Amino acid sequence: AENAANGTAVGITAASTDVDAGTTLTYGISGEVAANGVVTKVGTYGTLAVTVASGAYTFTPNAVAINALAANTSETFTLSVSDGTATTTATLTLNLTGVNDTPTLAAIAVLTGATEDTAYEISYAALAAAADEADVDSSGLSFRIEAVSTGTLEK
Repeated sequence: AENAANGTAVGITAASTDVDAGTTLTYGISGEVAANGVVTKVGTYGTLAVTVASGAYTFTPNAVAINALAANTSETFTLSVSDGTATTTATLTLNLTGVNDTPTLAAIAVLTGATEDTAYEISYAALAAAADEADVDSSGLSFRIEAVSTGTLEK
């Protein structure tokens, strides 16, 4: 869980004991109400879901919020456990590491407008408009031409 892949839900089970024999423990998130045996809370960087009967919990990241991180941060939730008579709480802290995700580029449409035997200048704007480039961390991308399928390329 500590090194979960970017955007992947992380699941762990909370461990609790009660000195009173035969008690049934129920788990939750402070201030939240269970629905269908699960308590959920939406945080800034994702959603925590706790199974009331087992204490199993899953943090599902909000990829948009995490990708926008400029620095490392943390998200905290207050978990609770009850034996029906007494309730205690503990803080769950999730440390989030902001990383520079790799930009994507799947295809570039054919550039049009060139005339045979005449130099054709490829501007950044024309290249960006023909490409499907994306970077979740930034809007500033640059291109490097690595190969030309037909014709020649001059700098």
